[in-house]
Amino acid sequence: MMIDEAVYQRVVRPRLPPLRVQTRLYIGIVAFIACLLLIFVGIFSPLIVLRNMDKSYEAEMRYIEYTLASKAVAPYRVVMFEAFAISQALEGYVMSRMQVLPNLSAPPLERIEGQNFTNFDDISVTLRRNMTMIAMTALQPGGVYAFFSPCNATKYGRDTLDPKDNAQNFKPTPFETILGGRAVYVGPFRYTSGVLQGHWGLAIRRPIYNRTSYKSADIHTFWGFALTLVNISGLIERNPFAFISLTTKKRDVDYLLSVHNETSGAITILATSLKQPTATQLAEFVRLGTSVGITPNHPFLITIRGRDYGSNLSPANIIIVVSTVLSGLLAIFAAVIAAVLWCTATHDTAAHAPKMAPFAMLTIGPCRGEELWDLASDQMVEVTERLGHVLARQMVRHHAYQIQQVHPLTTSYVTRSVAAAVKMAFSTIEELQRHPIDGPLRAVLGDEVRLLLSYAVHWCTDAAVRVESLEGTYRYEGPDVVYGGRMWAFAAPSVVTASEAVVQTLPCFGLRNIDTRPCCVVNVVRSRTLCGATGGKSATIYMPHSLPTTAQATAGVQCGKAVSPTAAPLESNSGTENTQPLPPQQLFTLLDTRRPALVAAEAAAPRNVDSVSSASCPSDSAEIPAMNLLAGECAVLPVLPSSAADGDSAKNAEMAIAARTSTSSDAPTESESNDILSASSLSVAPPLSHASSSSDIGVSNGATTAVRLSSLAFQGDAVTRALLQPLIPRALDVALRVAFDYQSITLDVRYAEVRVLVYYFYSSCKILFRPLAAPERHNIFRRLVTAFGVPQQGILEHLAARCVIRYVQQRLKSRQFAPHDPHLRVTPREAPRTLNTYAKLGRATR
Repeated sequence: MMIDEAVYQRVVRPRLPPLRVQTRLYIGIVAFIACLLLIFVGIFSPLIVLRNMDKSYEAEMRYIEYTLASKAVAPYRVVMFEAFAISQALEGYVMSRMQVLPNLSAPPLERIEGQNFTNFDDISVTLRRNMTMIAMTALQPGGVYAFFSPCNATKYGRDTLDPKDNAQNFKPTPFETILGGRAVYVGPFRYTSGVLQGHWGLAIRRPIYNRTSYKSADIHTFWGFALTLVNISGLIERNPFAFISLTTKKRDVDYLLSVHNETSGAITILATSLKQPTATQLAEFVRLGTSVGITPNHPFLITIRGRDYGSNLSPANIIIVVSTVLSGLLAIFAAVIAAVLWCTATHDTAAHAPKMAPFAMLTIGPCRGEELWDLASDQMVEVTERLGHVLARQMVRHHAYQIQQVHPLTTSYVTRSVAAAVKMAFSTIEELQRHPIDGPLRAVLGDEVRLLLSYAVHWCTDAAVRVESLEGTYRYEGPDVVYGGRMWAFAAPSVVTASEAVVQTLPCFGLRNIDTRPCCVVNVVRSRTLCGATGGKSATIYMPHSLPTTAQATAGVQCGKAVSPTAAPLESNSGTENTQPLPPQQLFTLLDTRRPALVAAEAAAPRNVDSVSSASCPSDSAEIPAMNLLAGECAVLPVLPSSAADGDSAKNAEMAIAARTSTSSDAPTESESNDILSASSLSVAPPLSHASSSSDIGVSNGATTAVRLSSLAFQGDAVTRALLQPLIPRALDVALRVAFDYQSITLDVRYAEVRVLVYYFYSSCKILFRPLAAPERHNIFRRLVTAFGVPQQGILEHLAARCVIRYVQQRLKSRQFAPHDPHLRVTPREAPRTLNTYAKLGRATR
C-alpha cells in the first residue's frame, strides 16, 4: 500500500497471539494447574492412607506385644522370685548363727575367722531342692567367699571387695550394695569359670547386718552377703521364645532378651530373633517395641516388636507412590497436551503445497457476489465467514494449499493432483447442498435468492512457484495460473467447470466415472498489456507471457524496480505488437452422477447462467475486444446521452478528443505533459459500435483522422490541463496499474483509459483516511478487505481501482435507464466526444 510514513506513522504495539495460540495457552495452564492438584492429591492421599494403616497396625500390635512379652517373662520371673526367697532364707540363717562381725579392713582370711556355719551345705541343698535354675548359693562374711554350694562353684577366699575383683565390673558394686542396704540384682553376665562357665547367669546379692534397731543399715553393723546365682542360659533353653502359635502370618514379631548398661548405654544381647543387628538397630528396636522387665528396678528385660511396623509407609512404598503418581499424571498431562495440540493444531498446508509445476488449481467464488454485498453486506459477512470455515475444512481434508487471490471475492487453491482438486470441489458442493449456509441471505432477500458458487479447475503446467522469504509462503505465478483464475468468470454455478487440460488428465488420476459435458469455448490471447476476460458469444481470456527468469528478476531488483508480471507491461516496447493468439479452449462441466447431492445441486442451479452472473460471471452481451494502448495511440470516450445537457450545442456534444497516453513505466514530467497537449496532430480512434456489459470505455489501436490542437476544449486552461494531466509518480503509477489489472479481470477497460480517474480516487481515499488515528485506520482497512474483497497489501490502490470500476458500472446503468434523445444518438460515423465534454458529463452525474 502506497502510504507515506510521514503522514501515516507506523504503529508499533504488542499483538495478541492468535486465537488458537490463546486456546492452547489457557488449556495448557489449566491442565498444568490441574496436574499439580492431582499430583498433590495423588501423592498425599495414598501416603495418608498408608500412615493410617500403620497407626492401626501399631495400635493393634501394642496389645499383642504386651501380652506376648508378659507370657514370655513369666518363667524368668518365677525363678527370680525363688532366688530372691532363697537369699532371704540365707539371711535369716546367718542372723541366727552370727557370732562376730568381720573387720572389713582386715585381710580376707582374717575376716572369715570365727565364722562357723557347719550345716550350710545341708541347708543350701534343702533350699535348692526342685530348683534346677538356681546354680549356686553362697555366704560371704566381709565380702569373702567362705561358704558356697556346690563346693566347686567358685574359689574359696575370693575377696569381692577387692577393687581388682571381677565383681567391681558390674553395677551395683559390692560396696554400693553395702551402702544401699537392700538386695540387688547383678548381671546377667557370662561366667568364664566355675559352675556356669560359658553360660549366662544373674546373681542376687543381699547384704546382711547385725540389726539391733529399726534404724537404717550401717557399714559398722555389716556382716557380709548372701548370694544366689540363677542360670539364665538354662532358662532360655527351657523356655524358648516361640511366638508362632500365638501370632498369625500378618502379625509376626521379633524378640530381644537384653540387659542395658546404664553407664555406657550399651545393650548386651542374651537372645534375639534379629539377624546381626547393629547398635543403632538395637536401640531403635527397643525404642519402638514393647519392653517388659524381668527383674524389678533392673535393666534386664525382654522386648517384643512386630515385624510390620512402618511397612506400609516405608521409604520403598513412598518412592513407589511418588514415582507412580508422577509418571502416571505426567503421562496423562502429556496425553492431554498432545490431544489439545492435535485438536487445536493449525493445518500445515505448506507441507502439501506443490513445490513445482504441474499442479491443479481450484478457484471458488460466489456468483453475483458484488450485488449480494450491496444488498445485504451484514449478512454476507456471516455467510462469507461460514464459507471460509467450509473451505478450510475441505482444504485440510484434501491436502490443498490456499494461494494468493486471483479474482475479487474468490478463493484459489492448488493441489498436487487433479483428483484432489476435483474431489475437493465435489465435497464442497455436497456439504453446501446438505448444509446450506445462505440462511441469513434468504431471511433478508427472500427464498428466491440463493448463494451460488462457481468452481473452476485447471491443470497448470506453464507456471512457476516462488517462495516468499519473509512469510515463508509460496506464490504461484505464470500464464496457467492467470488462465485458471480468469476461466472462473465463465464457470457455471453449482457444478465444476474444468479446462481441456483437466479433462485430458482425468483418466490418469482414476476419475473415469465423471460425466464430462462441454460448456463453452473461450479464446485465449497472450498479451503484455492486456488483462481480463471478455464475455459474449466469443469469450476471450487474456494471458500474460511467461515469467522473467531469475537473472532478470534479480537485475530488476538491483535496479530498484519491482519485477512483476503485471507491472511488466509498463516497461514493454510500445512500438511492437505484443498480442499472440492461442488456440481456442473448450471448457467442460464435471458431474459425478453417483453422488445424489451433486445431481441435486446441479438440478437446483438456474438453467440460464446469465440470470445469476455479475461482473464476476460473464454475460452474453455483444463482444467488446480488449484493445491495446501504446505510445502514440488514442483513447476514445464513447457518447453518453445523459451528458448532452452539459454541452453548449449539438455540435459540441459530438466532439471527441484523442489524448495520447503512454504505457511506459516512466511517469511523464511536466514538460512532457505540456508536449502532449501541444502536439501538432493527434491520432483519433473511431468510435466503437458495441459497448461492454461492464464499461462504456473502449480502446482501439487503429489510427484515424488527426485533430488539431485548437479543437481541444481545454486549450489555454492551465487548471484543467493540470487536472486532466496530473503528474503521477512512477512507483505509484505502477502500483495503481497492478491493482487495476487485478480488479478489472472481467472488464474491457484498460488502465490507460482511466489512469487519471484511478489516481484521483486514490488521492481522495488517501486524503480521506489521513486525519484518522492509526487504530481507526487499521480497523477501516480490515473492514474494506472483508467488504470489497481486496488484498491486504495495497488496500488504497485496490480500493481506488474498485471505485473506478463501480463508477463505470453505475455510468453504464444510468445510460441504460436514461431517456434517449434521437438528436443525441451517436452513430459509428460520428466523431467521439472531447475529454472536456466527458468531464462535464462526470460532474453533472455526481
